Amino acid sequence: MPQIRRTRADTVNGAVEQFRDANSAPPLEWDEAVQLPADPAEREQALAIFNDLLSGRNREHWRPHHARLLSETALITGQISVMTNVLIRTGSLAKGKNGHTSRSPVLDALSMLQSLRMQNYKSLDLIGARASEDSRSKGANKASQLIKRGDYDDLLAH
Repeated sequence: MPQIRRTRADTVNGAVEQFRDANSAPPLEWDEAVQLPADPAEREQALAIFNDLLSGRNREHWRPHHARLLSETALITGQISVMTNVLIRTGSLAKGKNGHTSRSPVLDALSMLQSLRMQNYKSLDLIGARASEDSRSKGANKASQLIKRGDYDDLLAH
C-alpha cells in the first residue's frame, strides 16, 4: 500500500495548510449525548476546555466517536478544578466523628477524577510520543495565535 507523503510544516505548503486549519470550522462539536452544565460559567469553561483539547491534535486525527470522549474529558477537567478549589479551602485533613484526623475524602474523589481523565487522554492519544510529534497541530495553533494578533501575511490568512 502506498504511503501518503505528509506535508512538512516548514514549507510554503505547510504554512498554507496551517492557516487553512486555523481558519476552518472545528473538526468536532460537543457531543449532544453529554449534557453541558446548567451554570453559564461552568458551561463556558467546559466548551473552552473542549476546544483546547481539540487543538491538541491535527484535524485528521479526530474521528466522530472522539466527540463524546472529548466532551466527557472537558467535564471531568472542570470537576477537577472544582475539587481542587474545595481541597485548597478545606485542607487535606478532615476531622472524623471521634475527633480523629484523617485523610479528606476530597482527595479520593480528586484522585479518581484525575485517573479517569488520564485514561481518556490515552484513549484520545493526547499524551505520548505521537501527540508530542504532531507538528501540524502545533503549526495550526501558532497560525491561530498570529491571526488573533493580526501579525500575518494577508495571502496566508485567506
